[in-house]
Amino acid sequence: MKVRGYELEIGADLAGADLTDADLRSVDLSESWLGGAVLSGSDLSDARLVGADLRHAICRETVFADADLHHANLWSADLTAADLTGPLLGAATLAGASLTRTCMRDTDLTGTFAGGVDLRGAILNGATIRAANLSGAILRGASLIDADLSLADLVGADLTGAQMDG
Repeated sequence: MKVRGYELEIGADLAGADLTDADLRSVDLSESWLGGAVLSGSDLSDARLVGADLRHAICRETVFADADLHHANLWSADLTAADLTGPLLGAATLAGASLTRTCMRDTDLTGTFAGGVDLRGAILNGATIRAANLSGAILRGASLIDADLSLADLVGADLTGAQMDG
């Protein structure tokens, strides 16, 4: 599949690619290099990004609904106001990423490394966050209603104003 001159396939080198507002539903970019890519406003619903490297990617208001991001590296990515409803993020790296105002309802974050992640105002209702490392995470004003935080590392996390009922 080719979009804006970029070949979208497993293992693709898309570092720095501008895919703003692109329709990337159901695309398979597993093991691809997307470092610094701009995906803002794009739709990656049902996409496969297993083991993809999205370090420093800009994904503002990007839709990742039901995407598979197992083992993906989203270190320092900007996912502000993204829709991460229902994706699989097990064993992914979210350290230093910005996920402010992001919708992460029913997201699987099992075993995720998210030290220092910024989740201010994020919605994590019903999320599975088992055995995740959220040390130093900023969860100010986040909604964690019915979230499973069993065995999660929250040492040094800022939970000021977070909702955790349910």
